Amino acid sequence: MVASIETAAPRRDRTASAAQSFFLRGGRTGLLLLHGFAGSIADLRQLGQALNQRGYTVLGTRLAGHGTSIDDLHRTVAEDWIAAARTALHSLAGQVDRLVIVAESMGGLVALRLAREHQRVFGLVLLAPAVALKHERVRAAASQFLPAKLKWRKPWSTPAREQRGSLPAVTAAAYRQLMRLLRAERSRLSQIRVPILALFARQDFVTDRRAREVLERRVPEALLTVETLDAVTHHLGETAALPHVVTVVDRFIQQQTR
Repeated sequence: MVASIETAAPRRDRTASAAQSFFLRGGRTGLLLLHGFAGSIADLRQLGQALNQRGYTVLGTRLAGHGTSIDDLHRTVAEDWIAAARTALHSLAGQVDRLVIVAESMGGLVALRLAREHQRVFGLVLLAPAVALKHERVRAAASQFLPAKLKWRKPWSTPAREQRGSLPAVTAAAYRQLMRLLRAERSRLSQIRVPILALFARQDFVTDRRAREVLERRVPEALLTVETLDAVTHHLGETAALPHVVTVVDRFIQQQTR
């Protein structure tokens, strides 16, 4: 459970430069990158650049309410996050022949929604997907019953991440939206009809180890490839394992293309 804090008045609605969406031109396979809850697309920039060097066209998009202020996120709902990702996907679809979504944490939930909607998505890469969270019942109860505007500090937040657009805290209302999205997409996992590569960190501090079991139980075996890495972070795109992650992701996409 995260502790409540008092925060200073938010700055004007202005996106941190590192949290801006980015586009890297490559080949005819397009990758849409989606970041996590209260995070920043900067968390996936290294991964996006490495995949672009492998020949992929990459669009990293900022989800609604992210990269600016705690109050901005507070004013959004899960459908706003999905709408931003949907707009980015349609934009990318007009420039490539094939689409893959590469998503981290909560972004994985958004990716699952888009994969059910968009027939041109032929694969999902989910990094520490938030289909199960640590202390999930406590988090859900707290977000439901605490005052909507109460702010909770993220214990893993750092000044460096905050400079890149990650938010240091979230409100109970924003967290409530996350939990609703989690429950909705977890309940529909059996409806997924595209191949999934899911990568997990063995010592993740956000996604629970049950997440792998949830995927293996609800996604058809023929569609699912899972690997757990010896990483001590939630952000797999920023670890020493990045070269391995890039290789595994590239191999997965090439297999789907063939």
